[in-house]
Parts: sequence; structure tokens; C-alpha cells
Amino acid sequence: MSDSEILTIAICAAKFCQNHHERTVVLMNQLGYLSGKLSVSRFNRRLHKLADWFELVLAVLTELNCKGRDSYIGRTEYN
Repeated sequence: MSDSEILTIAICAAKFCQNHHERTVVLMNQLGYLSGKLSVSRFNRRLHKLADWFELVLAVLTELNCKGRDSYIGRTEYN
């Protein structure tokens, strides 16, 4: 399983499953989004190794979200 899949699981868990990693791993496996099986303990070890990347991804997503929201609000103010 790739690092990007690990980060995707973490983001999906935070967004859709109240940070419940086990539920997210099972759900994404059932839906066919993951390339292989992964235990929750192994997932946690891999996620902790990727902590720096995860913080970077969250910072970029937050910045994109803020810029998108500002540009959307800017368009509606002039209508």
C-alpha cells in the first residue's frame, strides 16, 4: 500500500468517519479504493511515519479551501 493511500485514509477518516481509522480502512477496502489489506495497527505505524507529510497536506488543503471560499464570497458580493 502506498503512502498516498495512507494519507487518503487519514483524510477520509477525519472528513467522513469522525477520525475512526478502522472503520475507514474497512470501508475503503470494501469499496475497492485500496490496493491491499492493511491492519489498523500497521496503518497507525505508517501514518505516524508520515506525520510531516500529513501536516503539509493539511496546510495545503486548508490554504486551498480558504482561497476558494474567499473567491466565492467575492463573486457573490458584487451580484
